[in-house]
Amino acid sequence: MKKFRTPALVLLLALAACQKSNDTVSTPVTNAEVADMVASSLSANSSGLIMSTADITVNAQSVFDLNIGCGNTKNFTATHTSPANANISYSDTFSYGYTLNCNANNQPDNITGTASEKGTFDGPRSSATNTGTATFRVAGLTPAATVYVINGEFKRVGTFASKVESKNTSTTTVTLAITNLTINKSTKVVTSGSATVTVNGTTTKNAAINFTGNATFTGDGKATITLNGTVYIVDLLTGDFTKK
Repeated sequence: MKKFRTPALVLLLALAACQKSNDTVSTPVTNAEVADMVASSLSANSSGLIMSTADITVNAQSVFDLNIGCGNTKNFTATHTSPANANISYSDTFSYGYTLNCNANNQPDNITGTASEKGTFDGPRSSATNTGTATFRVAGLTPAATVYVINGEFKRVGTFASKVESKNTSTTTVTLAITNLTINKSTKVVTSGSATVTVNGTTTKNAAINFTGNATFTGDGKATITLNGTVYIVDLLTGDFTKK
């Protein structure tokens, strides 16, 4: 009877191939991790949309009141950092450009603008290094108006490192297309509005991230977000969220 022996070199190559395969196994991000990405892009305590809209309304009102001239633009810069020993630490610099638009009678009517962002945040569930861009339109700037209304698109791109669930590190883009975000002029509270939400990216182990959904601002300091059919309630100050 003949005996067949597998050469040692073949065995070594097979083992190496197995090891390589194991090293590249990807773990998909979870719904909760994507909800965290969206929550951090929204909340004030991670220098998200709510922080930016506070800048936008204050500066837009200033430009409107100054009446810089129809079609003219004024630029502002704002830096936001977290308080010492805060649960979530953040540091962000925003650059804004505001253009005064007039009506048919050459009277100031609304403000349109652009923004860019560069910053970091670090919290219990995740950390990130971000850049961002935005385009927006602000109405409700006349003395008679009681609310500001913002429409536009806010986009945050960054390296997002999860500290929970899959613990993936990913490069992600969170896009918020805002419709009629309404802010009370007296209280500065967001009272209503909605957004279309998309989250796209790739983890460092090549797992794709593709989530779509929407957000509804409910007027109580919270927003309801739906991502791929799963619903979460987000605190717009802290960024904490719970599954509904």
